[in-house]
Amino acid sequence: MTDVCVCVCVCVCVQGRRRALMLQAIPFLVGATFMTIGSSFWMLLAARTVAGLGVGLASSLCNLYISEIVPDEHRGRFGAWAPFTVTLGILVSYILAWAAAQLPGDSGVKWRVMLGVSVVAPVAGLIMAPFCLVESPRWLLMQGDRIRATEALTSLVEPGPGVLKAVADVIDRTEAALRQQDMEHALSVPSMGSGTLRVLPETEDVSTALLSKVATRSPWRRLLSPQHTSGLVVGVGLNVLQQVCGINVVVYFAPTVLLRAGFSKTDSILLTAGVGVAQLVATYALMRLVDKIGRRPLNFVGLIAMIASLALMATAFVHDVSQLAIAKWLAVGGMLVFRVAFSLSLGPLPCVCCCFLARRAVWASIT
Repeated sequence: MTDVCVCVCVCVCVQGRRRALMLQAIPFLVGATFMTIGSSFWMLLAARTVAGLGVGLASSLCNLYISEIVPDEHRGRFGAWAPFTVTLGILVSYILAWAAAQLPGDSGVKWRVMLGVSVVAPVAGLIMAPFCLVESPRWLLMQGDRIRATEALTSLVEPGPGVLKAVADVIDRTEAALRQQDMEHALSVPSMGSGTLRVLPETEDVSTALLSKVATRSPWRRLLSPQHTSGLVVGVGLNVLQQVCGINVVVYFAPTVLLRAGFSKTDSILLTAGVGVAQLVATYALMRLVDKIGRRPLNFVGLIAMIASLALMATAFVHDVSQLAIAKWLAVGGMLVFRVAFSLSLGPLPCVCCCFLARRAVWASIT
């Protein structure tokens, strides 16, 4: 798995964001195919691991791509699209699972149908990506290709008067930012490494000498330099907290939790789908608010609500309370509040915030 991740890192830096985004659909396709035809537990486990690798790659690559093609003032809203589509996918999976359960025939076929439909998304992605994805203008500038960068950026904005001048201004500012960024690394990171970052040409002798040094520095050493320490700690901490907060239990085992709370099997799936709809609405609301209210306030509000909702769900299974008729609705309410709060805080915000916590060149070099 490490070798695969290293290969993807090389592809991101050397081959570009567009090709890397196309390649990340392959683990999904391979994993879904072998899960569908799986004949043993270990085959299913291996296929699920491959699909999980695709999830990890998509989480990194999508946010990197968004951070490089969207203006700073709109990056929060567009960055929230990634978790929004994840929430939508989970909701669709609940609905498809319920529909597959209603099919006549052997249950051994039904679960294969549930897993088999997951092949559709990566196939559609591989077909559509060559026609829909534009290479990152920032990456093209890092390769010194101003002409293609201008064409790519122009294709991302609506035609109109003054567009060409605006695009040229953005290209000029990005070139200057990249050059300044590499100059700062050349001055502040004394250690040498084996990085492959190519930088923009500079005419002054001193600047050229400094910029040539940064091209040979390891991107990992640049990431671990003191100027990125706080951003690295916060970014890693947010992503770890996202995974250990309990969301996986609430999402993947929601029907089981509701079943044990007292609902029927069918009602558990339908209620879980209803909770998924509420989470989808909350994620959409966050997309509209994150650039206005800010990341930090939303994080605090969401975290407090998540703590309260987990306590509510736990209360529903306390022996004395679980005997009451209201207990199962406490479980539903706790689950609803938890997932809505998650969608306002730890769900999308790590994705939105990470591109601001470290300079994008460093983020790209280790993604």
